[in-house]
Amino acid sequence: MTGAPADVVFPAPDTQLVEWNSATPEQRVRLTLLDRAVDRVLAIQRPLVLAHLRRVGARNPHMSPALLARSLERRYLAAVTAGGSGVGAAAAVPGIGTVAALGIASAETVGFLEATALYAHSLAELHGVALRDPDRARILVLTLLLGDEGLSLLRQITQQASGGTSRSSFWGELVSSSMPRQLVGPLVGQLKDLFIRKAARAGGASVISKVMPYGIGAVLGGSGNYVMARRVVARSRTAFGPAPHALPDELALLRAETAAKPTLRERSGARKEDRIARKAVRGQQQAVRSNKKAEQQALRAEPRD
Repeated sequence: MTGAPADVVFPAPDTQLVEWNSATPEQRVRLTLLDRAVDRVLAIQRPLVLAHLRRVGARNPHMSPALLARSLERRYLAAVTAGGSGVGAAAAVPGIGTVAALGIASAETVGFLEATALYAHSLAELHGVALRDPDRARILVLTLLLGDEGLSLLRQITQQASGGTSRSSFWGELVSSSMPRQLVGPLVGQLKDLFIRKAARAGGASVISKVMPYGIGAVLGGSGNYVMARRVVARSRTAFGPAPHALPDELALLRAETAAKPTLRERSGARKEDRIARKAVRGQQQAVRSNKKAEQQALRAEPRD
């Protein structure tokens, strides 16, 4: 592949997978749509991730990083068990009207991918790994989804580039700035190609559910989503290790800014107090007008000399 160092050899694709040249027109359409959908769903913008972390920590400004990580896990599991976090990213792909038009997965499956991407990005930020590069973000999420196969490819390439075993036991750090930029493009291409080829081979309306290496089956129900998400959570722990003792500087600053702003309950209480105060003022004004009116009536009722 172009752009990779000469001494790094990328593995050849599995010959049993669907090749573009031998694919039918219908398979080619599905491959193209899936490629675009994966790009859009997995490349969540960093401001959205920071906003998500702000919301999660807003209820308890003193939450430790470990508790924040647990809260991220619970929200992720709840989102995918309920059927996913929405289909906005896939539906927004240019040229694709609705999730049904994609012909790749149900809305729940796309929601699962969205929720997984948001969870992975948020956890990376919590560990101080700022994924500003969309390609590095895709490497992280695709490796979590592909499991051992994706991790094996990631380690093989990075070890070749470094000339030996990685210094870090937590592979999540490999996708940060420590990975040479010239490896990022080819590696994300390999991971995405592996994911899409497997999806194309699986076929059907539940394409992505069939490709997941978790033994769930063809249909993603709530329980299937939960089991798959638990696998992602387990892999994320091996990717990043234990939660840090303190928040990264940027998240700590974000928490301080959030704490300085009134909460929704405080704003609601302030509005209620304001309404009560305005009502009291109107009552006083009405009382003054009533007293004046009574005085005028009393004056008119007095007998004249």
